[in-house]
Amino acid sequence: PLVAPPPEAGTYAATPPRPRVESSSPPPGATNAPTRAAVEVRFGERMATTFPAGDVLAATPSLHGRPAWSSFRVIQVLPLDETSILLRNTTYEVRVPGWLASLHGVPLGSDYVLTFTTRPPPDVISSSPAAGQEEVPVTARIVLQFNVPMNTTSVDEALTVGGGMAFDLEWNAGHDELRIVPRDPLEPGRLYGIEVESTATDAEGMSLPRYQLFFRTAEEESAWAPGSGLFLASLAVVLLVVGALVWWRLRGRRRK
Repeated sequence: PLVAPPPEAGTYAATPPRPRVESSSPPPGATNAPTRAAVEVRFGERMATTFPAGDVLAATPSLHGRPAWSSFRVIQVLPLDETSILLRNTTYEVRVPGWLASLHGVPLGSDYVLTFTTRPPPDVISSSPAAGQEEVPVTARIVLQFNVPMNTTSVDEALTVGGGMAFDLEWNAGHDELRIVPRDPLEPGRLYGIEVESTATDAEGMSLPRYQLFFRTAEEESAWAPGSGLFLASLAVVLLVVGALVWWRLRGRRRK
C-alpha cells in the first residue's frame, strides 16, 4: 500500500469509533485556575501522535509552555520554567482541530474548544464584623474572607490588631479564611482596627493590597438599664408590693 497504518494502530472487525475528548484540565468553564496549573486534554481513543503537538493544540492568549504529547491519549502544556505562569484574571481559549485523527484514521470531526479563567489578584471580599460596624458584641470573633488561597505566614506577619488585644489566629483548610480569636472579651464602647500590610501575598506570591478594617463594640449596659435582668426583677418586686398594698386596702374597706 502507498500509506502504511500508524504504529500500534491495531485492527477493528467493525468500523473504528470516532474519537472524543474525554476530559480536560482545567475543566471547561473553570474559574480561579492556578497560574502554574498544567493545561491538559485527554482523549477517549489512542490518537495519531505523529501530528506535531504545536499544530494540534493552540491557545489564545499563549500558554505558559509548549504543547507536547505525554501519551497516545493526552496532550498537555506544562510551565516552561520556574518563572513561567499564566496571566492572572484572564480567560483562555484552547482549541484542538476537528481534523485530528485517532490511530485508526478517524478524525474528531469538529473542533474541541476549552475555555477557563485564571484566578484574580488577592483581595479581602468580606469581613465579620463588617467595615464600620457599630454595636459589635464584645464576644465577637473577627473573620477575614479572601478570594483566593493565601500564603498564611505572610498574612500573619503582615497583620496588625489595634487596641492591645491578645488573640489567636486560625486558618481554614483552604487558606482563604482567617479567624482572629480574642483571648478575652473586647472592651465595650471601643474602636478597634485591623490592618494587613501589602507584604501579605497569596499562595502564588502576588501581593495583597493594603487592607484596613474598623469597628466599634457595644457600650456596656447599665445594670439598671430598661430591659436588663436587674431592672426587670426590680420592677416585678415593685409591682408585687403595690399589688399587695392595694389588696390590703380593699380588704380593710370590706371589713368596715
